Amino acid sequence: MQLSPTAQHVHRHLTDPEAGYPAPWPDGSRLTAVDLGHLLPLAYRVTGSGPAFSMRVVVEDQVKQRQPAFTQESCLALYEALVDGLDRRRWADLCLAAGALLRCPGGAPLGRLAGPAGTLTGFMVGEKRLEEPYALLTVAGVAGMDAVALDAVAGIMGLSAADGAQPLAAAELDLFMSLDPMDRALLAEVGSRTYGASPALPDVWERLAGLPAYASFARSALEAAAARLAAIHAREIPYRADKAFGPAETAALGRAARLALACDEPWLPELLGAMLPQVAVAPTAAKTLPSQALLYEIARAAEQFPTPEAITELRAARAVTRHAGVIKQLDRMIKRIEPGLADRVEVAFRMPDPGFEPGGRLEVPLGEHRAVVSAGERGDFELSWWHGDRRLKTAPAAVRKEHPDEVKRLRELVKQVQRQVTTLVRALEAGFAGETALPYEMWRRQIGEHPIAASVAARLIWEAEVTPGE
Repeated sequence: MQLSPTAQHVHRHLTDPEAGYPAPWPDGSRLTAVDLGHLLPLAYRVTGSGPAFSMRVVVEDQVKQRQPAFTQESCLALYEALVDGLDRRRWADLCLAAGALLRCPGGAPLGRLAGPAGTLTGFMVGEKRLEEPYALLTVAGVAGMDAVALDAVAGIMGLSAADGAQPLAAAELDLFMSLDPMDRALLAEVGSRTYGASPALPDVWERLAGLPAYASFARSALEAAAARLAAIHAREIPYRADKAFGPAETAALGRAARLALACDEPWLPELLGAMLPQVAVAPTAAKTLPSQALLYEIARAAEQFPTPEAITELRAARAVTRHAGVIKQLDRMIKRIEPGLADRVEVAFRMPDPGFEPGGRLEVPLGEHRAVVSAGERGDFELSWWHGDRRLKTAPAAVRKEHPDEVKRLRELVKQVQRQVTTLVRALEAGFAGETALPYEMWRRQIGEHPIAASVAARLIWEAEVTPGE
């Protein structure tokens, strides 16, 4: 294998005790992906201080920022290096081991890896080093040692038979164990990450979506979570503050939400609309909520893969929660999420159409009266009540008595539309800084002619390129 000149320079100072400190100092950014895959096992073996340790830092810093690529030989060398230091370190970075399987373009040599993978599995289970359970179970799968690792992992995740309190996490674990090591490595990639691991593969969510069993689990898990929250609010399940979901369930639901958001699943907006407000408020008058952890986890998922609907529903959750600390935290999170919409132009400006007429107006006859939802001069939507041509100050008593559900629906509709408009405005503002450009047909359909979005568009000046440069 031909290494780059920079890699040859680093290789010498990693392996030759007489080489001393390098001059000139190597530029780690010039190492190729294959260079990193070759040098990482050597770096992992270095101990102490001195020139070799300095080169180890150069290599590991690049691995933490970039994607190494392994040949079959360097993949095996990494596993052997992880094994060789076990007695000294009393630990091995199994995220590196699991990740190497996915970063081996020629195919990981699973048969040759089985021996060192078995040693790693036995040692980590014996030492109870179970911090990255899915990475451990991936390596155990390579070794054919599922039975050795599974009980230990289930125990640390709170999913043993004696616990039985986190069925959604248990379902994900059952699915995980049905996968081969390569597919397990994909799920380990989006689980907890060690400090020295490479960033998750840029296409990992797309690859996970290509696993039908996991895509199906993601939807069923989120639906089951929404059903549990509905049962809590219906008093069918006893309410305990912040106990609706266990830690392992929250993590599993976070992965499910990220997959659905990354794929922009059409069923997700309605599900989030049912789920987020209910996770944010107690079914009692208490200021607590069923699960702060899950609420924040879904917000973090939306920060990674923002959609207008997710932001709108987070605002709805913020509006109903009674917990002052949660309100402040959601405000901070939403502020971070909104700019990310500008990077997802294909979804950023999407808005639902609740039946408004062109010009952003909705009229609903209610007996002798009319309810009108419309955009005001400053773009804020408002609900007004009319009797003939006369505008009334409030909803008429007759309407409130005869159509209470419709009055409630219309008031909520105004709040919902205003949240959607706010999300659109924030997406547009984020796009200004990056000079976001839209295909004209997308602009026309999603903004210019949309009955609600047009109320915002009409207050801005738009520039359209009709021919290149004009």
